[in-house]
Amino acid sequence: MRLRIRRRHAVMTAHIKALGYDENTERMEVVFQTGEVRRHEQVPAKIYCELLNAVDIDDLYERAFRRTYKTQQVKSSRAVRPTLLIE
Repeated sequence: MRLRIRRRHAVMTAHIKALGYDENTERMEVVFQTGEVRRHEQVPAKIYCELLNAVDIDDLYERAFRRTYKTQQVKSSRAVRPTLLIE
């Protein structure tokens, strides 16, 4: 069974469209402008909040997240619907 993160926050940067987080599983999802979705495992809530509130989200993601946390591609850039649940 695949779990989906229900709430995503629109961020609209040059590369990232939205971020989502599940506190129970410590999973973070990143939705890119291309439509690709990546899931990162074992991301502490504090770290997710730092990313969400960063001045340059793209830069922090590239420097701190991509290589630090286990990553799984959830959807390729061609398979994602453009709709998001935004708080």
